[in-house]
Amino acid sequence: MSGLGFLLGCLPHSWIGATCSLVWNLLADVWTCRLLDERRELPSKIAALSSEGKRLVEAVSNVKGAGQRLLDAKLQEVGEQLGRLEARLREVEHRLSLLDGCELEAEWVSRCLADFNRVWDTLSSENRGRLIRAVIERVEVDEPKGDVRTFIANLGAATEVIASAAGASS
Repeated sequence: MSGLGFLLGCLPHSWIGATCSLVWNLLADVWTCRLLDERRELPSKIAALSSEGKRLVEAVSNVKGAGQRLLDAKLQEVGEQLGRLEARLREVEHRLSLLDGCELEAEWVSRCLADFNRVWDTLSSENRGRLIRAVIERVEVDEPKGDVRTFIANLGAATEVIASAAGASS
């Protein structure tokens, strides 16, 4: 077993697996719910703006002069708002898709850590690296002293950052 594999083998597996599950559950509660709410609301907002845009297009043909310039400006504004809402809907759909991928990754890491001693030797080098990157924040090497310091990822801190980002997007 490699040095990092040995280090991971010394960690309390039940704690790491539970922490991974907790991080995902917090992420799901905070971000996914907000994104799902937003995905549910955006289509009706887009439909309302589309209807308003259609009404303005019909009204522009019946008005001349200053009134037409005002309607043109309003139509431009509605078009820009519609574009922003449609872009936001695409972004929300994309983020929900990424969250699905994160959920799968968190479940995989949790399962690997829960049965680490049995799983480690069967993992490919690519998956070993993937698991280590999920758990190890950084490694500092002081060659002159012969010291190696390994820092375990603080999954709770990651959750706080995710929760803050989710709050900022709403």
